[in-house]
Amino acid sequence: MVSLEIAALVLTGLGLTASIVYYSSVLSNANKTQQMQLETRQAQFYMQFHDKWTQEYIQTHMEILEKWEWSSYEDFMTKYGPETENWTKFMIVIAPYENMGLLVYNGLADPKLVWQWTSNMLIYLWEKMEPIFREYREQTGSEMMLWWTEELYYFLRKERELDLKDHMSRMERMEKQRKERGSLRAVSPYGFSEEPNR
Repeated sequence: MVSLEIAALVLTGLGLTASIVYYSSVLSNANKTQQMQLETRQAQFYMQFHDKWTQEYIQTHMEILEKWEWSSYEDFMTKYGPETENWTKFMIVIAPYENMGLLVYNGLADPKLVWQWTSNMLIYLWEKMEPIFREYREQTGSEMMLWWTEELYYFLRKERELDLKDHMSRMERMEKQRKERGSLRAVSPYGFSEEPNR
């Protein structure tokens, strides 16, 4: 009788252990699936963002950076303000940044990836137009105008600094490897040889 009771306890314990292992496995797989879904959704989002970067969009962006000139806030408003066709061009260029800024701020988009994607384009745009934005906010009482774009600007500035440090570190490693090899040929920072095939 004792052996039947012990066997029942052992079987119960084994059943409980198997249930715990199974449940842990299911949870682990669910977490992996959830992570994959999140990564897939982020990739879809980035591709939708990328789709906005048509040749026309980039040309308009560059036109604003390179050709738009003004001597004062009033001059800007006359040439490019809300009553002009140029304002629409500007809003089309800035809108994706505003949306992306909101997502980055709330942790739904990776600032490093956004930096690698957009490089200095927003940084240059913001730095060129910041005095206008600040004056427009003051004149209209629209303190939230381009708030998320400004937040994104600061995130991207930080990422640029981190990227520059990382780049300098890679360059120093490459130089050290080159000196150790006694060669003028560069060593790839990505771990593969740049020796020619012989």
